[in-house]
Amino acid sequence: DRMSKGLKKAYDEIGTAILNHDAEKIFNHVGIETKKDINGKLILSHYCQPKDYNFTDLGINEDKLFEQVSEIQGNAEFRNSNLTNLGSLKNIGGNVNFSFAPVKDLGELNHIGGNVDFSYSHIEDLKKLKIIDGNANLSYSSVHNLGKLNKINGNANLFYTNTTDLGELEYIGGNANFNSSIMDSLGKLKYIGGDAVFGYTKLKDLGELKEIGGNATFIEAKLKTLG
Repeated sequence: DRMSKGLKKAYDEIGTAILNHDAEKIFNHVGIETKKDINGKLILSHYCQPKDYNFTDLGINEDKLFEQVSEIQGNAEFRNSNLTNLGSLKNIGGNVNFSFAPVKDLGELNHIGGNVDFSYSHIEDLKKLKIIDGNANLSYSSVHNLGKLNKINGNANLFYTNTTDLGELEYIGGNANFNSSIMDSLGKLKYIGGDAVFGYTKLKDLGELKEIGGNATFIEAKLKTLG
């Protein structure tokens, strides 16, 4: 009943906006505040599905909506959406949930200001993402290429991950869990600020790693040298 009333109200108030893919009116109607950047792209206060229905129920193509979005200032919940491509979105200021979401392409995204969960997501390549300010959960994810990722300021969970190489990643500010991963190289990683777990990994050495700030666990590890 709530869904039916919500949809009727939406069609009555923003039916034309839906037909014209007017993202600004659509977002404002469902409680997502908007403003424009210097290029006329939209900055969203946060992102999630409407309360009693989702954008698909309104016949809205979320990929089309995100062509007009450059930034999300708060949290972003992509579960239960039909979004597959983040388009020109460059920055998300809060926490992000990609778990069980249909998103496959991060587009132009280069910064996440909070925690991010990639577990059970469809994302395989982090592409242009450079910095994650919070925790990063890559466990049980499809991610196999970290792209341009250079820094994770929080904890990094990489147990049971499909990632074999950390690529450009140089810094993990918190704990790092590589337990039972298929990783064979730490790439350019130089610093782990907290505890590090290397149990049951295939790593032969620690590569360029120079410092572990907390405890280090090497149970059943295959390491031949600490470098």
